[in-house]
Amino acid sequence: MRGRTELPIIAHYSMLTLFTRYSHVGIELPLMLKMFRLSGADIVTFPRPNSRFDVTTEEFVANLKASGDPLGSILPAFPFPTGGNRAEDAGQCYSVLGNFDYGFVAGSAMFEEKGGIGVGAKNLRDALEKLAATEQVKTRSADRANDNGSVKSAGSMTVEELYATVAPLAELVLQIPKFDHTATMVSTPEWDSLRHIQLLGSIERKFDIKISADDSFRLCSADKLIHYVHARIQEKARTTYA
Repeated sequence: MRGRTELPIIAHYSMLTLFTRYSHVGIELPLMLKMFRLSGADIVTFPRPNSRFDVTTEEFVANLKASGDPLGSILPAFPFPTGGNRAEDAGQCYSVLGNFDYGFVAGSAMFEEKGGIGVGAKNLRDALEKLAATEQVKTRSADRANDNGSVKSAGSMTVEELYATVAPLAELVLQIPKFDHTATMVSTPEWDSLRHIQLLGSIERKFDIKISADDSFRLCSADKLIHYVHARIQEKARTTYA
């Protein structure tokens, strides 16, 4: 399939009951999601806890984590929980993942809202916008600094603090156990050209900066990347508060 298209490949949980709910078969759904990822799926779907599916909260959390847990050189998949999603369920994935790297399927539950699909769609949008606004407030609060109450923005980070912030992101994107000053594209086989682009894109989004194509070729080690990002963040802070 990948040889015929560059569109995302979606793995759906068809025949879920047969594969996961009979004791003589014995395949747990988190394992199936890993098999989907090994097969090349970019997006994995699975049911969330509700009256339509026999899924516990514990299994749902395990499925979410199985979508992005380290799996050798296999990239994380985009989780897409389905099954009766309503406005009040908008924060369910966020409460587990702590980010918005997931999909939210608005299906038949939209028709079941009192007032019809228009009301259901509006309620869902309002809930998602409220969740996003809550995260923005939380992010601004997290940028408040130190113990004496002064503001600790990204622009005032030291190189060491920036390393501590970027390392978990880089380890997730590159699928490596540790990202520190010893990491380079030469010494780290997982850090190939594709993941380099993904890493730079993640950093651009996190710090709201732009990395030019010319610069990207030079950022071939952790030290070069961190010092470059540190300089760009400080430059942005000077421009913002000038």
